Amino acid sequence: MEDVILYCFKSGETMRYTTLYHLLKGKKTSSILVFGKFYGLLDFFNLFPKLSQQDFTRIIYQLVDKGYLTVVDDNKVQISKEGEAEVQWESFRLVNLKQRKYDRVDQLFFQRLSFATQIVSNKVHEFTQYEPIDNDAFHQMRMKVWLDHHKEADLPIIFFEEWKQVITSLNKTEQSILVEQLSGFNEVGLTINQISNLLDYSPIAGYLIYKTALHKVLDDLNQNKEAFPIFFSLFGSILEELPPGSIDVTRRLFLNGASPQEIANQRRLKLSTISDHLIELFITSSITELRNVIPKDILLNISAYKQTVNSDFKNWKYSDVVRSVKGLEFYVFRWCQFYFVEQEVIG
Repeated sequence: MEDVILYCFKSGETMRYTTLYHLLKGKKTSSILVFGKFYGLLDFFNLFPKLSQQDFTRIIYQLVDKGYLTVVDDNKVQISKEGEAEVQWESFRLVNLKQRKYDRVDQLFFQRLSFATQIVSNKVHEFTQYEPIDNDAFHQMRMKVWLDHHKEADLPIIFFEEWKQVITSLNKTEQSILVEQLSGFNEVGLTINQISNLLDYSPIAGYLIYKTALHKVLDDLNQNKEAFPIFFSLFGSILEELPPGSIDVTRRLFLNGASPQEIANQRRLKLSTISDHLIELFITSSITELRNVIPKDILLNISAYKQTVNSDFKNWKYSDVVRSVKGLEFYVFRWCQFYFVEQEVIG
């Protein structure tokens, strides 16, 4: 885990490590998501939901003691040249996480897919006396409902054909880290740590490979629904279980033309809450999408402001900028910062 935390300082900029902890832990607030956007860490959101603050702080102190991080200010550190030399850059290039997109569903999906694999495998062999890998009563009930919708005689053929197809986009290591976890007829799956050991990877490296593989599979399902009708129906059944988020309601109203104040009035929420929703809605948007949503006069004026001030736009204070850019709403201020981030990425 020390390697991953050190890698999170890859931007080379001074960062507040307590905010990084909350991001890795999955604390979903507007300020923490903005932090993730600014430092290219949104895909690490909620990566370690069980990480304690004590363990995290201990790792930070260890990295400081080794000279890999430099203390700049209270709770702020920066990666050193020694730290940059220590980061396993090549290894992390193989990691392609999409935590911000899938953190609510990825683990549950794989758990449910593994359970379905065990059931279908034993069904093929007409064997019923096996110990289910998931003893959760609610999960078993949801699995029964899903199976009731798939009583086709050729379900096993289609199911395992989709398994074969979905792993073709994965490399051999990613295939192993997923498939070796599966249980079935006369087969007991291994844990990620056991598989990592067999592949000569550390447990944390195995976990990152697992997450990368799982997110690739979820991308395939969402982009090729017709090619994976069985798998996608399983994924869809999970989405049905999730309560609609408050932000989803705001999204629908905003896209239908309602102003932030109108949304706040209709939903009986504070305007600041709607503002936070609008910030989150566009936090992963492309530069083109942001250009289309930011008022043209505001973007022109704030771009001119950026040329006149000698400070990093990530450190701007809204109270300072709004004095020069009249009519600038706080959520639009954040959108403009996201726009400048995307500009840097493009180069």
